[in-house]
Amino acid sequence: MNDARYAVEKDATIFIPRNAWHGFVNPDNELRVLWIIAPTGLDGYFRDTCNPPGVPPKQPTREQVNEIARKYATEFR
Repeated sequence: MNDARYAVEKDATIFIPRNAWHGFVNPDNELRVLWIIAPTGLDGYFRDTCNPPGVPPKQPTREQVNEIARKYATEFR
């Protein structure tokens, strides 16, 4: 991360701060990653803009999506 390398053990959890340059390599094994990117409150954004399976999708305008995002302190550029 940034200019440092860190070893991460199997089943570990890591935190990468906002705006940190990062990458990963796993030269000896198949790589499996669960990548979650969510600032605090983003779950509320998804509740407001998405529907559960089997429910017709909401179709908000771009401005409506941005208005909802601002409500959760998120900005889309």
